[in-house]
Amino acid sequence: MAVNMKETLQEYGKYIIGVAIICYILLSIFFKNNSVLDNIEGSISLTLLFCYLYAEYIWKYIPIDKTPKIYGDYKAVFISEYDGKKRKANITIKQNLISTRIYMKTNESKSESTTSTLIKKEDSWQLIYT
Repeated sequence: MAVNMKETLQEYGKYIIGVAIICYILLSIFFKNNSVLDNIEGSISLTLLFCYLYAEYIWKYIPIDKTPKIYGDYKAVFISEYDGKKRKANITIKQNLISTRIYMKTNESKSESTTSTLIKKEDSWQLIYT
């Protein structure tokens, strides 16, 4: 069975709710004079900030996160189906927890992905992009 990135993100929902609850409890403890609404607004703001920081940066350094870390610069050689020639390419992958962008440049062209997804099939991951 294939597991794609959207399904993986749905699993993070329970953690996001947990972070929001913890933020609310901490704000209620430290800011006892605040109203309930102020603490709810504060916990939402802190949760959104944490989610942004986690999705952009923190997940890369957490060893328990199973999302493959494929960001970086790569050199590739491929054979064109159009004319059968070997071509060298420089590939740059920019990745956060939610999205992956692929940039490819050869001597003749350059391209950027419009969609991409990481799919887990059995014991391996596949990067599929257009």
